[in-house]
Amino acid sequence: MGELGGQSNYADNEDDTPQVWSYYFSSPANPMFYWLNGLLMSQIDDNESYTTDYSDQMYKITVPSAIFWGRYDGICPLDMAYDAYDNLGTPSVDKRLVIFNYSAHSPMIDEPDKFTDEVADFIERYR
Repeated sequence: MGELGGQSNYADNEDDTPQVWSYYFSSPANPMFYWLNGLLMSQIDDNESYTTDYSDQMYKITVPSAIFWGRYDGICPLDMAYDAYDNLGTPSVDKRLVIFNYSAHSPMIDEPDKFTDEVADFIERYR
């Protein structure tokens, strides 16, 4: 897994199943949003923006970078966050990976206070 390893992908960890169900029914976002979003995404899987892979070019990104990722993201699994972090060309002192433990694909909705704090901290560091 990534250099920040030690985290398992949700799909590999059956012990998290009760937490995921609890998340869906106690999230600030309506569970219907996630259902409708999944339905919509299934209709546009052939869209070029979803099939084009530029991950082999990430080493060219050398500016300070922050990656914000929901632990239970069913669209972009957590392993992708570690791969993105590892492949950035940004020096390790200038890149961050923030995992939102109570979020799926939209941590800005699911954990708005933490999301705002993390973004503000990153901006403040590099302004």
